[in-house]
Amino acid sequence: MQALSTGLSQMIVARFGPEEDIFESLEALCREKNIESGSICTMIGSLESATLVCVTEDSPGGQAHYLDPVEIIGPLEFVGAQGIIGKNEEGELSIHLHGVVAGEDMHPLAGHIVDSGHNKVLATVEVVINVFSDVQMLRSFDEETRFTLFKVTSKNNK
Repeated sequence: MQALSTGLSQMIVARFGPEEDIFESLEALCREKNIESGSICTMIGSLESATLVCVTEDSPGGQAHYLDPVEIIGPLEFVGAQGIIGKNEEGELSIHLHGVVAGEDMHPLAGHIVDSGHNKVLATVEVVINVFSDVQMLRSFDEETRFTLFKVTSKNNK
């Protein structure tokens, strides 16, 4: 386990409009507001489409991996999403987002939202982001799990 205490330097509230891709908009918002580390505590609204993946486990080796991405065509209710904002090993912005969508049949579908360019806003998406003041989330490959994961570090000890 890794755990550190942090305060919040600010809370950002935003709205994304029709045809905007949620990842492109999140990245633009992070650049505009200089967000390097934080949590996406809520996202709700509606989407034209969404691309999701889920994790599974290989039976022979017991190693987890992602299934193939599934694009869900809407209109979709964007029931909610939450995620982590940080940086990768190259110092570039990295967003890890999980969410739930539902179509006209009202059946929820959930998973890891893939930055595919196919996560377009239908009418609106409202977003609340908490910006960490003392903690940096650094995403790198983890040998044990074979996934790219965030590690919690102090901003004072980069």
